[in-house]
Amino acid sequence: MLIRLLAVLGLTWSGAAWADGPTIPGQDAPEFLEARAAWLDGDDLPALKSLKTLAEGGNTAAQILFARIAEEPHMHRHVTNRLTRKDRNGFLRQPGGISGVSWLEAAKSESDLAAAILLSKVGFTSDKRADGSVYSPEAEAAVETLLAYGETQLATEVVFKLFDGFFFRHTLDLINAHQDQLDPVLEPIRLSTEQSLAAIDVLGEEGAIDSDLFAMFRDQKEALPPEILLAGTHSTMSNIGQDVEVQTFIKMHAEKVESWTPFRELCEVSCAPTYSECLLAGAASMSAGRKFPFASPAQSLISTEDYWNSARMRGDAARRMFEVSQRFEVGARFDQ
Repeated sequence: MLIRLLAVLGLTWSGAAWADGPTIPGQDAPEFLEARAAWLDGDDLPALKSLKTLAEGGNTAAQILFARIAEEPHMHRHVTNRLTRKDRNGFLRQPGGISGVSWLEAAKSESDLAAAILLSKVGFTSDKRADGSVYSPEAEAAVETLLAYGETQLATEVVFKLFDGFFFRHTLDLINAHQDQLDPVLEPIRLSTEQSLAAIDVLGEEGAIDSDLFAMFRDQKEALPPEILLAGTHSTMSNIGQDVEVQTFIKMHAEKVESWTPFRELCEVSCAPTYSECLLAGAASMSAGRKFPFASPAQSLISTEDYWNSARMRGDAARRMFEVSQRFEVGARFDQ
């Protein structure tokens, strides 16, 4: 308890993750800081109960953090997996509807961050600017607000989603406008977007695509640092499991990918004899879903550094890896 109290006081004195961004109501409340510290210490059930109580009492910071933890199964299922679905939803969500309602819905009236997180999850609609270019108002609003709060990884994932929705010009506009804040993992997307737009322009003008144009973009993409290719969309699940060349590429460059730090440390501590296989399983998790599977649930309230250095990180990383080991062959070989 004394250590945790010192941690809370240290956060208050030294400046927390949100010091340079807009404030979130309740973020400096001693009860919230104590619950935050307990969660980072790995005292999950007491921490989650405290966050729930604070959320019910109207603490907006607790509502946002609790909602984000609830969205990440590897962060809570070890204490909620024995509950029925109804009871689990009743614990993690506020009352409403069949399955309950995210606490983000309660927080959005007090924080534009909560509103932006909710906005990032909706299906993007299209609109036209005065110059005739198509854009998504939801994506633009979400990215700008998320970045204002330091939520760089969630904002980056919104841009990925925008690209997947074929909003090519808007994707490129957002990357160019916020390239100093968005994650560098978007660089392959920027090149792919430029390639797609160039091809569209050429087809519109001439009806044929110059092979030299694609060769130029191919060379640009191949010139990207290996860590950017690995952390982005370079590796696919099938290639990781079957292609020896891809496996060798991963083993050679995995040490350079910053977002892979948690699973590298897990592999070093828990799976030293099968370290290379563990790296492949971790690489599979990079391709299986989120671009930042070891991200803090809310960078605005818990910095990536604080999360990765916390007592809970090894457990969260192992549980995240477990999801992969159960679903894919390369993970099944992982030495648990």
